[in-house]
Amino acid sequence: MNRLTLKVKGVLFFIALAVFLFNGVSFSTTNNSIIHISHYEFGKIIVNEKVHTKDIAIWPDGNITPGPEDMHFLHTSDFDEFFNSGLKKLVIGTGDEGAMENDFSRKLEKHIKNKGIELIMMNTHDLVKFLNETKDRDFLTLVHLNC
Repeated sequence: MNRLTLKVKGVLFFIALAVFLFNGVSFSTTNNSIIHISHYEFGKIIVNEKVHTKDIAIWPDGNITPGPEDMHFLHTSDFDEFFNSGLKKLVIGTGDEGAMENDFSRKLEKHIKNKGIELIMMNTHDLVKFLNETKDRDFLTLVHLNC
């Protein structure tokens, strides 16, 4: 083999390696991660092709963590990590029919707003539409899957 053939094969190898490593990877110039919810029904949500059957928290960087243990009876301690994050907006999906909103403590709501945090609550069906249409993700999202 001559040197030109070896160079071409080397370049092709690195191109193939790059395609393999970055296949399906999206790059963004912001810290906000792409979130896509392809399905929601009572008790089940699919976020970025992963099925969740328990309440979840979606952070601005796209990290998904378990939601609070009982979203019907939230306490200020459930929000410690959020309060320490510096985020100024909290969006809550209140369930299939939005019933969780009726249980949301007005005392907790006042506490959140007194910290200068914008609180937005909507039923989870509307939340799914909102998240799929929103490009700027500078907020924490709590998603209640039932009720």
